[in-house]
Amino acid sequence: MKRLILMRHAKSSWDNLDLSDHDRTLNARGRADCELLAAWMAERKLSPTQVLCSTAERCVETCAAILKDSDAEISYKRSLYHASEDQILAQVQGLTDDCVMVFAHNPGTGYFASRILAKRPEHPKFCTYPTAAITVVDFDIDDWAKLDFKTGTLDVFITPSDLKS
Repeated sequence: MKRLILMRHAKSSWDNLDLSDHDRTLNARGRADCELLAAWMAERKLSPTQVLCSTAERCVETCAAILKDSDAEISYKRSLYHASEDQILAQVQGLTDDCVMVFAHNPGTGYFASRILAKRPEHPKFCTYPTAAITVVDFDIDDWAKLDFKTGTLDVFITPSDLKS
């Protein structure tokens, strides 16, 4: 059994228009959402041991905030910056641990989440995959190399607004 935790980066700032898209940082709401989701993950004992993270600053910040108390092995990948669902699949297929996490961007993250599940959740925000959304998916495989689309079983899909209501 393998478990994937997929997260879109938290809300980023547009305050400094001189920054490239790759270098944009989180805004206050994004940082607050990370704190909320880090606590939620700790409550649920979601502890990835292997992590892939886009090199974009907003992903790096999101990853650091979510995994602040973790000793997970983190690999920063430029190839996850605006990666397609096929590119994300290929990256995950190279992992080895049982519980892994990926921090990336839309639209690839949302498309990947939609395509990896055998059955899409009925959550009203799943189709837009908002910032800081997390999908936890289980797979009945013993090797990530066997991962394929439409094979995952949803454990949970959650957004920051779900935790605020």
